[in-house]
Amino acid sequence: MSAFLTSKELAARWGMNEGSLRIMRSEKRGPRWVTLGKGGKGKRPRVRYLVADIEHYERKQKGGE
Repeated sequence: MSAFLTSKELAARWGMNEGSLRIMRSEKRGPRWVTLGKGGKGKRPRVRYLVADIEHYERKQKGGE
């Protein structure tokens, strides 16, 4: 397994759509993410989530931290 997940992979893990993750990012919610590249020509930058950050966020949501 890669150390990073794409938005599509995280959305599948959580049973939601990528648009919901986009909204969460715009509201500064959810696990930390990084953007790769600048996008350009109508494309968005590539967003990646570090698996360790996802797991930390999940534990926090369950009251584990």
